[in-house]
Amino acid sequence: MEDAANEAGYIVILCNSDGSLEKEHRYLHILEEQRTAGILITPASNDLSYLQRLAQQEIAVVLLDRTDQEHSLCSVAVDNQQGGKLATNHLLVSGHRRIAFVHGSLSIRQCEERREGMYQAINAAGLDPEQVVIEIPVADQNVLAGEQCVEMLLQGERKATAIFCANDQLALGVMRGLLQRGVRVPDEMALIGYDDVEFASALSPSLSSIRQPKYLLGRTATELLFKELGGHREHQHQQIVYQPDLIVRSSSLQ
Repeated sequence: MEDAANEAGYIVILCNSDGSLEKEHRYLHILEEQRTAGILITPASNDLSYLQRLAQQEIAVVLLDRTDQEHSLCSVAVDNQQGGKLATNHLLVSGHRRIAFVHGSLSIRQCEERREGMYQAINAAGLDPEQVVIEIPVADQNVLAGEQCVEMLLQGERKATAIFCANDQLALGVMRGLLQRGVRVPDEMALIGYDDVEFASALSPSLSSIRQPKYLLGRTATELLFKELGGHREHQHQQIVYQPDLIVRSSSLQ
């Protein structure tokens, strides 16, 4: 993203909403007042009306890691349903029939779609999702939230034998919580995350994950933004979707 912007003579200003709609609106209001040329955004909610209004005011807007079903904005995303399928199929093929899914709010499109992919994989395997999936919702999608949810994961008569986390931050927290309680990964609990962040391969055990083409996402989204900035009348909004990859490491191999 920054490489493409620098090449075109633009600077990048980073605003982190932490998934908070209030913070997102505050940042967008400031950017609107400053007449920012363009905005790349991973929205905190499914309501795109504010962003559509900005686009009507000739502020270029491109969605990153989100699709726009109305095709009113350009977007670049990864197929989250396919990512959910890849992670779940990997665990099913390994023999797991009780899988915990640790995720943030389902109002977050990525969580919702990864969950949908998980359920599709289980149904395709001829299994009942209600018998397989243990839902573990968390308020935040960070390391601390993952660590704190482990107690809930280990409760109940029918415990999970594998855990699928909606991102690698959660997976790192879950791994810490399991190890603190003497649960060996992967011998006693298989674990897979999502995003394949840089630390995933450096953990012990190394973390299996779903890899997204992060650099390609950022660069493609920035290039679409420049096309929006060009203001060509014939410009048509594009919806680009890339495919994720399953990266198998020690944490899910039993």
